[in-house]
Amino acid sequence: MKKAFYALVLLVSLTISYFVLSESDFYYISDAFFIIIPSIAAYLMYKVINLTKLSSSEGKVWLFLLIGMVLWLVGEAIWFYYETILDVYPFPSVADISFLLGYVFVLIGLFVEYNNVVKQIANKKYLLPLFTLLLSFAILYKILIYPIAISDYEILSKIVSLGYPIFDLFLIFGSLLFVECFRGAKLSKTWMLLLTGFALTAIADIVFSYLDWYELYESFYILSDIPWLLGYAVIAIAAYIHKDSLEG
Repeated sequence: MKKAFYALVLLVSLTISYFVLSESDFYYISDAFFIIIPSIAAYLMYKVINLTKLSSSEGKVWLFLLIGMVLWLVGEAIWFYYETILDVYPFPSVADISFLLGYVFVLIGLFVEYNNVVKQIANKKYLLPLFTLLLSFAILYKILIYPIAISDYEILSKIVSLGYPIFDLFLIFGSLLFVECFRGAKLSKTWMLLLTGFALTAIADIVFSYLDWYELYESFYILSDIPWLLGYAVIAIAAYIHKDSLEG
């Protein structure tokens, strides 16, 4: 109970700090949160791998998730350099290569875990994730995917802009599926938090894609940045709780 309370206090404090700092002359500190929090998450994931052993199936899952987080961290560092140091809006940019590759490794990690537990998943557990996937695709196709596809964007910009919502849909589907699968299981707390974190980053990414496409990001950046930051933080908390359970 104490850990849950401390985690809640941390998330609320992080949200308030980011909101206050991003609107002040110290905005660069709030931008640095996007490097600090993923760094902490990556470190804790590394500690989990050390405790589970890389040769184990669980260790392999965490390895792929760690690689994904490190790639997201590299993308955030590049974004910080462009936006804060060079004062250039970095989309699309080389940072997107790292971000998109990060999605690939996170999804591979979820797929490996899926193979580990697929026999435990009843058919009815696919219903909610599948319904959410189809509904989300229908909405995104109307407001984002189709407008980008028929736009006069250069082909590379189209690939980058379309890549995010497509990867996000699969990440949300995978997250919901595992939430259903692990509900009530021994690792439920870790996976619930971990997948909530991934779902938050996916939602934030979709919001960013929408705001960027309609040129609203500069005015409403907080709508994507807050869930992005909270997503990283929740992933870090999940890794810490799992590390603590393995050590205990």
